[in-house]
Amino acid sequence: MVGTVNPSSLTGPGAAFDARPARDAQRPVETDAQASHSSAAAHDPALAWRAARESVRLALADLDLTLAAGNAAAALAAQLGDAARAEDGARVKALLEEFEAGVSAAIEAGGSGAAGATLRVQFEADAPPFEIAGSDLRVKPEAAERAVVQLTAATNADTPEAAAEAARAADETLARIQAELTRLRSAAQRLENHDSFLAAAEGALAGGVRADLDAETARLLALQVRQGLASGAGAIATAHPDSVLGLFARE
Repeated sequence: MVGTVNPSSLTGPGAAFDARPARDAQRPVETDAQASHSSAAAHDPALAWRAARESVRLALADLDLTLAAGNAAAALAAQLGDAARAEDGARVKALLEEFEAGVSAAIEAGGSGAAGATLRVQFEADAPPFEIAGSDLRVKPEAAERAVVQLTAATNADTPEAAAEAARAADETLARIQAELTRLRSAAQRLENHDSFLAAAEGALAGGVRADLDAETARLLALQVRQGLASGAGAIATAHPDSVLGLFARE
């Protein structure tokens, strides 16, 4: 499920980000063992579907952490804006530090999307990976025009002018993070839908419905996954398991 990490753990005075990775998964960086597994999957349809599902689940774990960090960062940006308008310099400084610490903790826990990394999801062994752009939530020395986070390491409310600029930057950061959260939630939902479909396909193979699945049937199954991903439609995701099993039936 999207957002298994409690976003409230990133907010509130003295609260710390829960660095336990969602789904007990490591960050989605391909290791030598995974590369070997992917190579073997190219010659074994059953293994290919297991590898595809693992790729989806790794990406979902990353997105869970990124979304939790984004939710908490949005809440902190809103609080920082209020503190800046009140010209409360100490509060602005504390909130900025909490913002930075929360995002850093999410990245260290495996949420590479919060560092702006692009997630590469391998839906099948012989197809290009599907890419999901991350959202860089880190506070930088200077804010680029297109950066999501417009707060900078120098943000403060020490003077009326600085406080006004901090409030503007916080408001803009909040708006941009909210837009990114909408995009990432949509991507995560689509991955969850396809994970359900892949689970049905994997279960069919594991159940021995057709142990000698041929390459043509595997390609048909893969084509349906790609079409569902491209359209964003829920037809595949909500299909009854029997319709998936039908793909494996002997002619």
